[in-house]
Amino acid sequence: MSSHFLGLLAGRIGGAVVTGRPGRSVPLLHASLATTAAGFALFWLGGTPTLAVIGLFLAGLGVANLYPLAIALSLGAAPPTRTRPTSAPPSRSSRC
Repeated sequence: MSSHFLGLLAGRIGGAVVTGRPGRSVPLLHASLATTAAGFALFWLGGTPTLAVIGLFLAGLGVANLYPLAIALSLGAAPPTRTRPTSAPPSRSSRC
């Protein structure tokens, strides 16, 4: 399992470096999904413990950026809202 966590750590650090420029989220999301699928396939279908450890590392490497990229793409696709921030003081018209 420690190889999985090392993959997660490497994936988060690498993902932070790679996503520094705009427009890379969708290709990186596809690459993360492919890496995750390859890692799980190698983990489940590999016949030796060495292949299982490598598969867990690849799965961790791929899984590391799925949530941050999915949230970033979801927030980017949402339409802008014109609501008042909740931390702002109430206006005079809203007092009773």
